[in-house]
Amino acid sequence: MSVIPSGYIDKSICACGMTTVALESDKNVVFAVPTIYLAINKADQYPNARSNNTVLPVWGDTSTSEIDDYVNSSPVTKIICTYDSLRKVRHLLPYCHLIIDESNMLLSATNQRPEAIATLFEIANEYKDTVSFISATPIPLQYMPSWLSEMDQVKINWSNTIKASPILCERTYPFKALCNEFLMPLNSDSAITVAGKTFSKVIVFGNTVTQITKIIKESGLDKNECGIICGDSLKNDI
Repeated sequence: MSVIPSGYIDKSICACGMTTVALESDKNVVFAVPTIYLAINKADQYPNARSNNTVLPVWGDTSTSEIDDYVNSSPVTKIICTYDSLRKVRHLLPYCHLIIDESNMLLSATNQRPEAIATLFEIANEYKDTVSFISATPIPLQYMPSWLSEMDQVKINWSNTIKASPILCERTYPFKALCNEFLMPLNSDSAITVAGKTFSKVIVFGNTVTQITKIIKESGLDKNECGIICGDSLKNDI
């Protein structure tokens, strides 16, 4: 795939490289994503060994002059903006392909910023013949604005995927088991073997930062050996 098709796209699986295709092509692109973190994280990956393109992240703090300076100095426009900031780059859309990524987040985002999402739908409707909505778990059309049903409906089928089967380790005291059976042995031996498979890294999904920090302390891990991704709030900062 050399370009992202227009339409309401079910890409079926996450991390399949569709963003990469769009950002490394020679086409002008505006990406709309749900969070500042996604915008900055993806923009920081460019330029790289595959592409000389520079990518501008746009969010609340980005000024109009910064956008104009980037567009005037870059041979190809690659902008990643938050849903809220799509209005800031609306004037570029006549010559940029609008791609709305993680479109499954659109309805949940209306709980916090309904006006911004309403504006996004308004802009997307204006360019509905060329816009692309992308998600691995798209929202059923009956819950979306009616005009989306008029767009091409695209489902990508992959022939080279491998379905992973999880190894279930059920424990009466899961947090204690996580520390004693997984994290502490991994920290001391650099690897653990579970069900015949050897692992050298663990990623833990927890419900609260309080619980995560408790696990880190009880496992005897140095905080510099751990990375935590969490919501941006004062409570989490503390």
